[in-house]
Amino acid sequence: MQVDPEAPPPEGGASESFLPVPVLPGAACAGTTELDWVPDSERDLVPEPMRRLCGACPSRTGCLRWALGARAEGYWAATTTADREQMAAEASLSVGRADQLQAGRRAQAAAADQRDQAGALHPAGQGSLRWYRRGGCRCGQCRRFNSERRADERARAGRSRHARTVAA
Repeated sequence: MQVDPEAPPPEGGASESFLPVPVLPGAACAGTTELDWVPDSERDLVPEPMRRLCGACPSRTGCLRWALGARAEGYWAATTTADREQMAAEASLSVGRADQLQAGRRAQAAAADQRDQAGALHPAGQGSLRWYRRGGCRCGQCRRFNSERRADERARAGRSRHARTVAA
């Protein structure tokens, strides 16, 4: 595996992005198929189930190193692609820095929710997809629920379109 993400691949070798995901010993996500680790549309915040799973994983540091070296897209080691790009630019490649970046993004999202709450049509903290679609609420929380649902719907439509193409 290339240690320096900026270095070109060795003569005749494949770049890191084409290398398979390593099987890390003791990885908490091993065998987990219900989570979409590499979605079509990545969000700024790592989804909560992934954040919890990665946060308790003994292989998180190795996973982060692999994702940085491979320039992998998606959620790896409780980071987003943008988190890892920022970490590489800062030359601060640690799990601690990854947690700081995500905490900052969560704080920004909470502040935006608070600002948007002033025009919300529901009690504080009770935004939902239902409020967005049926109630007409356009606060940040309700918009986020809607955008997450739309991303899931697009992902499902893409998978079913792919299945029909493969079957044909």
